[in-house]
Amino acid sequence: MIHTVKDLEKQYPQLVNQIRQDARKESAQSRVVDLAKEFFGNEAGERFGNLVNTGITAAQFQEFKKSYPARPAAGHDAAAEFNRAVGQLVSKKGCSRGEAIKQVARSQPALHQAYIQDKNKKPFAQGQKARGRSGQHADKSAVVNFNRAVNDTMAEKGCDRSEAIRVVAKKNPDLHRAYVESSNS
Repeated sequence: MIHTVKDLEKQYPQLVNQIRQDARKESAQSRVVDLAKEFFGNEAGERFGNLVNTGITAAQFQEFKKSYPARPAAGHDAAAEFNRAVGQLVSKKGCSRGEAIKQVARSQPALHQAYIQDKNKKPFAQGQKARGRSGQHADKSAVVNFNRAVNDTMAEKGCDRSEAIRVVAKKNPDLHRAYVESSNS
């Protein structure tokens, strides 16, 4: 008959060993989750704890992240972060901005996607100058008029910039052609 832990251990050593291992594992997980809450805040720590409790491995999580790009946190300025990464690459490697954009987009696809989504939500700023292929600013009436039409369409239809560009280009192909020519000069 079993009356103490010692008795249980004598009769069922593997079971007692398994119980101890499970307790250590739970304790370690609890400590990690508590540290995550302390470091990242309660909400993010709770989400991390939920992830830990699923039993997912680091390798499985890596595969998961490839399939589902991370969403930026609220207030996250993807455009600034993306441009900062591009600027650092240009400075560090001396490559062109275009090449740096390609490299950052390949190495950080979630950030690149957030950057594109961020840019598509914002109208072209009044007085903002478009860059042509030569890198020179082109402040021509076609650029200003096209961007004004795109901004108006975004406000009118509640759509993002890329959809508004499609609408304006289809509705007024001559203005779009003049815009493209002016921007590429």
